Amino acid sequence: GNVLTLAILCAVFLAFQRGHRWVALLVPLFVAHLALTQHRASWMGLGASVVFVAIAWRVRAKGASITSGIRFSIAAFVLVTVVLGAAGVTALAARSGRGAPLDSSLLLRYNSFYGASRMIADHPFLGIGPDNYRILNVQYWTPYEQEHFARDRMQNEHPHNEFLAAAISAGIPGLLLYVLILARGFTAGLAMYLGESEKALRRFGLACAAFFLVFAVDGTMGFNLYAPASGGLMFLVLGLHDGVHAGSRISRRGPSRGLQIAIAGSVVIAGTGAALAATVFASQIYLARGHSAMYWKSHRAAAEQFDRASRLTPWDWMPTYYAARARAAAGDLRGALNSLTVSLRCNPRYIPSLLDAAVVEFDMATTEPPTASPDVLDAARAYSIEVQKLCPQMPEAEDVLGRVALLEAERRRANPGDSPAIRRRLAQEAIDRFARAIAYGAVNVPELAALQDKARESLSTP
Repeated sequence: GNVLTLAILCAVFLAFQRGHRWVALLVPLFVAHLALTQHRASWMGLGASVVFVAIAWRVRAKGASITSGIRFSIAAFVLVTVVLGAAGVTALAARSGRGAPLDSSLLLRYNSFYGASRMIADHPFLGIGPDNYRILNVQYWTPYEQEHFARDRMQNEHPHNEFLAAAISAGIPGLLLYVLILARGFTAGLAMYLGESEKALRRFGLACAAFFLVFAVDGTMGFNLYAPASGGLMFLVLGLHDGVHAGSRISRRGPSRGLQIAIAGSVVIAGTGAALAATVFASQIYLARGHSAMYWKSHRAAAEQFDRASRLTPWDWMPTYYAARARAAAGDLRGALNSLTVSLRCNPRYIPSLLDAAVVEFDMATTEPPTASPDVLDAARAYSIEVQKLCPQMPEAEDVLGRVALLEAERRRANPGDSPAIRRRLAQEAIDRFARAIAYGAVNVPELAALQDKARESLSTP
């Protein structure tokens, strides 16, 4: 949807250029594909561009100067947008009884906006760094997001708003810089349209202004800058716009200073980025090989491939997580726990790693003799409790905690010196936790029911 919106704008612009009229044939195709995506923010962006183009055309027809034309165009656009928005909210409220759409997809976005705002409030100046939202957003989940993850095992890896994402990654200064880039591209394009005498330059300026407007509107409900295709297209248009504007009649740019240094710095950054991307791509190849080995039940070979992927991207928690699953399937519980420890060092809030660590710790505790200290179960209990802090409705956490309580009750029975009251309390805790696991949607209901019966038997045994 993000790319299709920009493609429609580019196609419309080219259709007005001599020698490229045939591109108009692609516009209906792009629009049809956009309709299939059901990407509402894109339609909002296209609608905003139509309104803006109509206003800008009218302002230029009146012969306004560049400065007053820009001011009037922006003021008129804001006024018309507010009026149309109010009309839309009123119509929606009259039809559905509420002034905003509340389907599950948008509800998840609304909740992610709230969590992202809290994250920005906690880190307003420097942010949390690029792409760290995937790690830290879990602790900012609302109850709705917690329930969504517990039910569907899906979480947002992006706040679905590029302005919030800029503030999260680089703080409020980063947000202001992003807004400045879009605003500068928009106003410079509008200035070209209002001030240039050559028709081709006017059309190019208007198209660029509409492009940056659509990009901003679309970015309020998506991640068009984060997506490589649409983000790359934005920077390409930004460079074209800068070059054309610099040579236009209205440009007031002076001689460039430090251009060679800027170019050298850009080359270094681009080279570093390319090398990093190549490393990540190689890691993805090893991950794919590991998944293939897991499919054929070759667990040790899979673990080896996942380890290779991890060595290429040591900051990524997923290769070591998959390696842990491969080692656990091969029966190497100690190796699985070591891999999970590395995974959790990269991302301490990755719930699947925490759950697997709890399961592995519990399985290792079951190999201890019946007379072993109940303390061997503490690690499994601690991992499960950490999961519950992040997502209280996780059935797997209740499952593990129930098994821990039941096993501890059985082991305390083997120790004549332990209090019967403690054993009964643990047995009752196991019954309650298994019941909650079933209520939260556990898939192994028959097994949990059998464990409940075992706990009831333990509860009634002196």
